[in-house]
Amino acid sequence: MSINDSTSGGTRGAYITLDASDKVLSTDSVTAAMWSDNNPTLRQFRTSSAQVTSAVKEYYTSVYQTASTGVTAAIQFDIAYANSKGSGSAPLNPLVVGTTPTRINYGSYRNLVLGDENATFIFGNYSASDFYCLPIERARYKQAILPGTWTMNISGSTTDLKLTDDSKIN
Repeated sequence: MSINDSTSGGTRGAYITLDASDKVLSTDSVTAAMWSDNNPTLRQFRTSSAQVTSAVKEYYTSVYQTASTGVTAAIQFDIAYANSKGSGSAPLNPLVVGTTPTRINYGSYRNLVLGDENATFIFGNYSASDFYCLPIERARYKQAILPGTWTMNISGSTTDLKLTDDSKIN
C-alpha cells in the first residue's frame, strides 16, 4: 500500500495498522488448483535423468508434471530422505564426521518445522529418527495448502502407496 507523505511531497511504501474505526470492504480469497496449468490433479509425474549428474541429487529428487526436457516442464514437488544420524547417504567429506546429505536434510527440516536443533520429530506416538518428505514447489500454490485436502497415490509394479493429509485430525 502507498500513502501520500505530504511532508516530502512524494509517496512512500508503508503498512498501516488497522484500528477499530477502519472498515474492511472485502475479504476475498485467492484460490487455485495446486499443480501446473491450474490442474487439481497430477495424474502423471516424472523425474529428470539430468538431475542424476547434478549437485542436488544427494539431497532430493525433483518431480515434474511432464518430461523434464519438455518446454512446459515445471517442478511440482521434491522427494527427500532425512536421517538424524546420516544413514542412507555417503559423507560429503570423509574427514568431517556427520556431513551426509540425509543428516543435513534432517537438521534443515527440524529447524524449519520444529524450530529447535535438539528436538525430535514425533508422528503420532512414534519418535522418528528418519522420514521421507515431499516439499511442494512454492509456485504450485497461492497462499497455503488447505489442511486435509490432498491424497497422493503412488503405484509401482508390486506396491501401491496411498498418502493422505490427515493434519486436520492428527
